[in-house]
Amino acid sequence: MDLEEQYDRLLKYCYAKVKNRELAEDITQESFLRFFNTKNYGSIERQMPYLYTIARNLCLDHFRKKKEDLPGDEELLDGVADEKENVEENVVNKLLVERALNLLSPEDREIVLLCYVSGLSVTDAGKTMGLSRFSVHRRLRAAKEILKKEMEGFV
Repeated sequence: MDLEEQYDRLLKYCYAKVKNRELAEDITQESFLRFFNTKNYGSIERQMPYLYTIARNLCLDHFRKKKEDLPGDEELLDGVADEKENVEENVVNKLLVERALNLLSPEDREIVLLCYVSGLSVTDAGKTMGLSRFSVHRRLRAAKEILKKEMEGFV
C-alpha cells in the first residue's frame, strides 16, 4: 500500500464528504491512526475498504455531532473548472454535472465518488458501503445511465 497516494485519495474522499479542508485533513489523519492502531492491521484481507470504512464512519460521526444534513457531492465537479480555460464554460459544465449528480440518491452518489474519484474497485466500494459487489455494479451502471441521459444533450 503506497501511503502517500492513499493519503491523497482518502483526503479527497473526506473533503468530498465534509467540504472543509482542515476537517478533511483531521479526519484523514484520524482514519490512518485508527487503521494503524488496529491489532494486526497488516493481516486485514482488504486494507483499503477497511480504511475507507473508518473514514466514512468518522465523516458520518461528524455530521451526527453537528446534526447537519450530509452535503451533496459537488467535489466531483472541482476538476472540471481546473482543466478548462473558458470560465463561462466551466460554470455551465459544473452546473450541468451538479444537476445530473443531484438526480442520484445519496448512496448512488457515494458509490460514484468511491469508484471514480477515490479509484476503489467495485468490490472494495461494496465492502466500504456494506453492499455486495453485484449490488454496487448494478447501482453504478444505473447511475451512469442516469448521468449519461442527463448529460447527452449538452455534450
